Amino acid sequence: MLVRGEPPKPLLKPHPETRTHRLIGFGAGITVGFVVLGATNVYGDPAPWAVQESMPATVLSFLNSEKYPPSLLYLMMTLGPGLLWLAAFEQAQGRLASWLITFGRVPFFYYVAHLFLIHALAVAFAGVTTGDASWLLGGKPSDKPAGYGMGLSGVYATTVLVVLILYPLCRGFAALKAHHRGWWWSYL
Repeated sequence: MLVRGEPPKPLLKPHPETRTHRLIGFGAGITVGFVVLGATNVYGDPAPWAVQESMPATVLSFLNSEKYPPSLLYLMMTLGPGLLWLAAFEQAQGRLASWLITFGRVPFFYYVAHLFLIHALAVAFAGVTTGDASWLLGGKPSDKPAGYGMGLSGVYATTVLVVLILYPLCRGFAALKAHHRGWWWSYL
């Protein structure tokens, strides 16, 4: 019970076992809520889902929630499983866990840096493949040359490249954040 004038107690700061149970409870509850609320097709997303010609198409219609701006169903279908994954990896250790934790310590930094890096890579790719990147440097998107782009394997390779390039920057920025205790550093 919240007493007037007393700050609320953090939900996810207690003992790790309690935190894991709470993450599982919240994650499962939100995920089940997504399925139940979505099945009613009454509230939660501006575009209702519809039965399609096949079961996979119907499932995709059910999952097709509005991302921008995020609808309630979109938030539920991403946050619920996200909390379950967080519970599953609560006690993860080792090199991979340590590597991923680095990105988790500097999420906003990674977000901003990846936007600039991806744009720079797109400009370089356009320059190499089409000889013209002006449409990426202030031109209109409609000026994009026909045939510009890459296949899914190229997108995956670029994703891996971006993560590998940004890891040392993120590690350095995480170390910088660890040495500064100002309140505003927590937002970076």
